[in-house]
Amino acid sequence: MVVVVLVVLTSSLYPAGAEEGGGIADGKALYEERCTPCHSTKRIERMKKSRERWKNTVMRMREKDPHRIGIEEAETIVDYLAENFGTSN
Repeated sequence: MVVVVLVVLTSSLYPAGAEEGGGIADGKALYEERCTPCHSTKRIERMKKSRERWKNTVMRMREKDPHRIGIEEAETIVDYLAENFGTSN
């Protein structure tokens, strides 16, 4: 009984799609969930930015709506964008 209660309580602490163990959802899932409601994937994916420029962009979006993107989520999104749509500059 105690185990069931702990599992239920623990699972409610993380949003849908979050990884177990306190992790957050992977970058692609966060990108799709947090970024694409406002920006088309074509618009985002045709941009080629350095990691620093992606970070500036994501943090600027976070400042506009801090409830949409958490700080840890922002870092994960930046990692995903830089890896998949980044430049070497």
